[in-house]
Amino acid sequence: EEILRIERDKEGHWPENRLILVGSDKHTRIISIQGGSKTGWIIGDPILEKGKGALIEKYLEESDYSNLLQTINGHYRMIVWDKRQFSIYITSSLFGILPVYYSKNYKTVHISTDSKSLSAETGQVQVNKRFFLENILFYYQLFNETAYKNVRLLPANHGMVISGNGPALHKHTNVSDWFVPNPKPWKKSSG
Repeated sequence: EEILRIERDKEGHWPENRLILVGSDKHTRIISIQGGSKTGWIIGDPILEKGKGALIEKYLEESDYSNLLQTINGHYRMIVWDKRQFSIYITSSLFGILPVYYSKNYKTVHISTDSKSLSAETGQVQVNKRFFLENILFYYQLFNETAYKNVRLLPANHGMVISGNGPALHKHTNVSDWFVPNPKPWKKSSG
């Protein structure tokens, strides 16, 4: 499990030099990508098709994360550092197969691949009854809850931007955009 801790300074700003990676790096691969003022790290098992490097750089430079994530296949997490905007963007591949957990308070944002390790690192060890109730009733968590209060799961097809304004979630992909606006109706089979 990996934990990324981003802290505000004494004046309440989110400076670039306070980015701290805590834990191990037992990933399949880490690939670095560049696009303008942005540097990205793709962590996990990404599949980059040959000949799409310029397109990936363009999407990264334009912060077009929807197209960027559709261009890179596989299961991975991605961290993008924008040195011009002094911001960090964190997301998971489409549909969130590899989870990204986060915990935030006024001063610190923690990002992790494991909710239990994140809970221990942040001291957020209080049990979240809602999570267990949802799993008992629906055999599924409905609202990105985890077993620990104040430790959340990044929603599928979302990214988190951490900037001078603090952390904010943004939806990067609407799955409905992949389908045609007026599908042909099904025909009944004869017989």
